[in-house]
Amino acid sequence: MTQEEKISWSQFEERYIKLEPEIEKDLVLTQWQTGTWFGKMGLSFAVVEEGGRPTNKQFTTTSRRLVAALKPVLQKAEGENREAIRLNLTRIGDGFDTAYKVVERPLVEEEVVSDE
Repeated sequence: MTQEEKISWSQFEERYIKLEPEIEKDLVLTQWQTGTWFGKMGLSFAVVEEGGRPTNKQFTTTSRRLVAALKPVLQKAEGENREAIRLNLTRIGDGFDTAYKVVERPLVEEEVVSDE
């Protein structure tokens, strides 16, 4: 296999969000939609910000536990006609013991007003 034929995994992986156990991700997600990936129903998002920095990535999950954890946040956003959400997302555990912590945050950080 020549160098040109080899898959450039680093370029491929740079376009997607990967959740590592116990590492919190600060994400701004837009354009959520349902779909089928790998024969399973799931959710897909465009990621426009990661860790406070602009980005252009994709986040897709077929995890029922993660979809269930995201459901109330997405329902609230859709009820308020919002097109983007900011959240802290943490994967806890591994395999069958995997759980997810989802904390919604304001899209714009509130400025602290001083009385001085």
